[in-house]
Amino acid sequence: MSRSPSVDQRSREQCDLVRKQQRQLEAQAATHELQLAQLKASQREEVRELQRQHIREVVDLWQAQGRKLGPWTAPVLEGALPKAFPDGGKVGHG
Repeated sequence: MSRSPSVDQRSREQCDLVRKQQRQLEAQAATHELQLAQLKASQREEVRELQRQHIREVVDLWQAQGRKLGPWTAPVLEGALPKAFPDGGKVGHG
């Protein structure tokens, strides 16, 4: 005659399973948060690169038009955004 597991053992096994599942959910949530942070950082860098490209195109156009360029264009000619360019990416009254 086989004995069925005790109520305490069943409860313990169920609690262990629930704890394991909770750890898995927490690990998945942490993975999603990390992926989201990485995606946001990647998007910010893509926007900054596009901004650099746009400003460089404007400076190139002005040079082709023979305009006199001010000192703010020095970082642009070196591949960076002008010092006064906003970090948030919004220009003007946005």
